[in-house]
Amino acid sequence: MAVIDVRIPGNAEAERALLGSLMTLRSNKLGMTIDTLCEDDFLEPHNHIFKAMQVLYRRCGTCSDYAIKQEMERAGTYQHLPDEWYLERDCKGSMHAFVPLEELTETVKSEARYRRLYAASATIAHMALTRDENALEEAEKLITSIALGTARNPVSSLQDMMVKYLKVLDDRRDKYERNIAIGVPTGFVDLDRLTGGLQPPDVIILAARTSVGKTAFALNVGLNIVQHSRHVLFFSLEMNKDSLSQRLIAMDAPLDQTSLRDGSVDDSEYGQAVEAMGRLSSLHMDVDDQSRGIAEIKSVARKIHATDPLNLVVIDYLQLMRSATDDVRKSSTRAEEVGTITRALKELAMELNIPILVLAQLNRKIEDRSQKTPQLSDLRESGNIEMDADVVIFLSVEEEEIAKRKERLPYRVSVSVSKQRNGPVGDIDLIFKPRSTRYENKQDYIDELLERDSEYQQEEQ
Repeated sequence: MAVIDVRIPGNAEAERALLGSLMTLRSNKLGMTIDTLCEDDFLEPHNHIFKAMQVLYRRCGTCSDYAIKQEMERAGTYQHLPDEWYLERDCKGSMHAFVPLEELTETVKSEARYRRLYAASATIAHMALTRDENALEEAEKLITSIALGTARNPVSSLQDMMVKYLKVLDDRRDKYERNIAIGVPTGFVDLDRLTGGLQPPDVIILAARTSVGKTAFALNVGLNIVQHSRHVLFFSLEMNKDSLSQRLIAMDAPLDQTSLRDGSVDDSEYGQAVEAMGRLSSLHMDVDDQSRGIAEIKSVARKIHATDPLNLVVIDYLQLMRSATDDVRKSSTRAEEVGTITRALKELAMELNIPILVLAQLNRKIEDRSQKTPQLSDLRESGNIEMDADVVIFLSVEEEEIAKRKERLPYRVSVSVSKQRNGPVGDIDLIFKPRSTRYENKQDYIDELLERDSEYQQEEQ
């Protein structure tokens, strides 16, 4: 028999019984169980047996003890078994083989979680004893990965990668045929068509000059997303929660946010505002207007995602964020500090496997050019932002639309996808209604005008 270290969590008998049960299965249940587990969920030598099972299942759909022996000999892991009868005698002949497969699977997974927690505690203790300056964040990251079930071996074979990607491709084909965005839909049809939605784990930079409507756009995207039973976390470094509430109510009602700001709403508008509050209260958006540092933002996002998975994180805005420590700020330029922040955001997006939408300011030098169409070089501290971003989107307003903006009439905003690491670039137009700070699809706005014109003509007749 294999010697199991009793000092660490594990249930060797449950593992043997589970492996023995899998050897006899020839159904979808075999595939579902294998996909639920990984080799790191098992103790030595059962991890080698399970790895062989994974290979065999993907190759031929069955896992007999004879085939497992052949695969382990091919992989050079057969020598880890105590003797040549271990598979048949100790696994298939386990006294716990009558226990339901689901119960055995959950026992193995549970023990693996405790084992990872045991290993994490040793790592955390070492960081504490050595006064590691990153101890708190690393400890939180370790615990969160265990809670999310993402504490896995980072190394994958090409076979594992291809099997996983086949499932991804099948899902994408299905969504394409049903005209559904692959990523998280923004609610803006033309933008989703160009980008496929906000893709995890992308960092998307949304940039514009001051007062063009970055925050309004981000809130519109967030509102569109949560209206489809998704979860958004919005970090506001510029506006407080009351200001954001005012904008969200104006968008949803819709109402003139100036009336909400100064209280000049009549009874009818007051009723509309209360109804909007009721609708918004049922939606799944969390707002944080206190966190400023990248470490705080990562901590809050991890904690929320561990208990209630997020679909999108929004940060308004990049240039107001602080890096992790004062030492970084003192020993580097602002461009280098921003680079530290954008890299940390990319790590967070990959860790949680969600898209992160980050708002950013453009350099003032764009105002001095005759051609005011934003370019990647216009991003403040642009080198690091441009390098780390997966997608860069610019908002801009053309000269002929400026007059409408001053009169608070609906006007056209150009939305330019100027960088997309895994897709095309291009421009689309949206309509912005400044009174309610609400963005709309251009075609929806045209249809709305046509409908109003038709109703007016009918009244005239």
